[in-house]
Amino acid sequence: STDTGQPLAGTMQITATADGYTGSFTSQGLPAPLKVQSVTTAGRQLMATIDNGSNGLLLVWLEFAADGTFKGTYHQLSPGISASGKKEK
Repeated sequence: STDTGQPLAGTMQITATADGYTGSFTSQGLPAPLKVQSVTTAGRQLMATIDNGSNGLLLVWLEFAADGTFKGTYHQLSPGISASGKKEK
């Protein structure tokens, strides 16, 4: 939905590549397409993060039915707090 609570219709297009996925979300309510940053799938579920510019990230979760329809949710994630670290062996 928009910042006024109105539904926002749009299209999310995701393409598998040799390195993972690429994609975008487009809508008449947006000035430009938003870039899909990452995609994870498990069975009939899909989770994607979408770059919403200075507004942070959108997290989209979808679950597909056998007939191709889906239900899901999306969440606006705030810009967050910087983090860094090093993986232990």
